[in-house]
Amino acid sequence: MSDRILDIGVGWGGKYISDNTSDARYALEIGAVTTRKLKRNHSNLVIVQGSGEFIPFADSSFEGVEIRFPYSSLLSPGLQADKVSNYLFKQVPSLSFVGNPTWFAEFARVLKPAGTLKLWGDEEVDFEVVPILAKRHFKLMSQEELTRQDLSDMGTYLSEGLASKMIRRQKIDLEFVQPRLMVFSKV
Repeated sequence: MSDRILDIGVGWGGKYISDNTSDARYALEIGAVTTRKLKRNHSNLVIVQGSGEFIPFADSSFEGVEIRFPYSSLLSPGLQADKVSNYLFKQVPSLSFVGNPTWFAEFARVLKPAGTLKLWGDEEVDFEVVPILAKRHFKLMSQEELTRQDLSDMGTYLSEGLASKMIRRQKIDLEFVQPRLMVFSKV
């Protein structure tokens, strides 16, 4: 039996979706245009338009919840969002995670007991703050730095861009934050 995985904020998708043959993958995407594009390009996905603040699935529906490279405003209070996310959050205010603890509660609600939450992040994610925000519902099990190959294999627009810039950025940017994967288990 395959695991049911909820992928929140899929964007345009990536190789990790196309190459997946073992899991039943569900996508939650807020944008109507992106949702339509996903439906055209990824027939193996069950795609639902909605927000992580109010996930439109029953309690204990999934073995896993995954979030790849979220906007800073979703998971890191206090960080300045870029122009694109500023525009998006003005249009859809409920996307902002600042002062909104319902996100992790919703992730926990849709996960089965012992379910896992996986978060892939870059400098947009405050790796010290996220475990604190998640603590009521999740325990941090592991945290690992991602390699260029990890990012390339994921095959999303953002991960491929990060992979191609990674070496150059590490050499010239003293504040470069190595992309990471954080894995939490539901408590």
